[in-house]
Amino acid sequence: DVKIINDKYHFKYFDVTNFFISSPGRIVQANIAITGGTGLSDGNYSNVPLIGGTGQNASANITVSGNTVTSVSIQGQGKGYTDGDVLTANISNIGGTGQNFSIDIGNVKKTGGLVQNLWTFMPGSGGTPGTYTRVPLVNTSAPSGEDAEFTIVVNDSGEVSSVTLTKEGKGYYNNEQLDPVTNNDIGGVNGFYLTPNSINQEFTVRGSAAHQLTIGDEVVITGTNPSDYDGTHTVTSISTGRRFQFKKAVGVITDTAIPTATEVYCKEPKLDLINGHLYKFDTTDSSNADRRLEFTFDKENTNVFTYKNIVGAENDPVTGQQNSVTISLNEVPGTLFYFDINGNVSGSYLSVVNDPFLGANTVSAVPTVTTIEFILAREPENNYTS
Repeated sequence: DVKIINDKYHFKYFDVTNFFISSPGRIVQANIAITGGTGLSDGNYSNVPLIGGTGQNASANITVSGNTVTSVSIQGQGKGYTDGDVLTANISNIGGTGQNFSIDIGNVKKTGGLVQNLWTFMPGSGGTPGTYTRVPLVNTSAPSGEDAEFTIVVNDSGEVSSVTLTKEGKGYYNNEQLDPVTNNDIGGVNGFYLTPNSINQEFTVRGSAAHQLTIGDEVVITGTNPSDYDGTHTVTSISTGRRFQFKKAVGVITDTAIPTATEVYCKEPKLDLINGHLYKFDTTDSSNADRRLEFTFDKENTNVFTYKNIVGAENDPVTGQQNSVTISLNEVPGTLFYFDINGNVSGSYLSVVNDPFLGANTVSAVPTVTTIEFILAREPENNYTS
């Protein structure tokens, strides 16, 4: 599907199957699941460090009864943990005998970095006027917000008049009050504190097909429930051929979205199309009104595709407006270009590559009489026939 957004072509070529906040965070008592283990020594063990997973600094009170763990009360939520991390404890800290005790932490309390102006602050009073740099602010009751730094200006009235974020930090959560480590850091101001109302979170999108995106690409997402997930986003990382990440500042929202109606339009993606395949571009969206998508062999847009490569075209029978165009990539060089022949949209380019099935492939599993397995360098397309 083709849309024109801000005078740039955007393509939709995969659906969204999963959409969630993937930031690390803190352990939530209500979300843990215990595997009690066997052969442990009965007793109550306090402030036991929990080990394993992707984070650190978690601790718990652990009760062993009947030689198995029956209760885990999280005392330190820790920081930097990922959904589904599995933790345990050194047996020496829970009686010295036994095995196979573990905790699946489930979904964590997602944390992230601070964002300029997405906060409120109390200006305080009684400070020495001046500009104070590299000021840390902390939450004394939370274990994981760290590394953010600010430039803070104290005005002639002794109040904080401006706060500028110079380092976003990590591990922060919405609505947790942040205070100076010492008020000497800001000229002795008393009563100043800052409360973030949105945190920069990482989101992960999983598509139904290869996304072919790279870091820095722009995507426009709509139709998600909740709508907080929607917007124009810049890809910040790629985890698999079907998963990509972006960051967005949000308040407290559900960490798993309902993507049934989600649409992702990618801005001028540098797609690899397969030599010899057919591709249909649906231009029925209203943003294509008075535009006409055409393909050429050259970036100057002079050598336009003809009937040899345009194998299908649908137009409105009354207005003549283009509804779709289907191209055949036979005898097309490594790059093809697209643009609006009516001159309203400049367009970009797509690449033509050989079918990933072709060529030498290494068998990855013992073949059967009817099957053979091998790993391809890139995800193939569908609708193949033998």
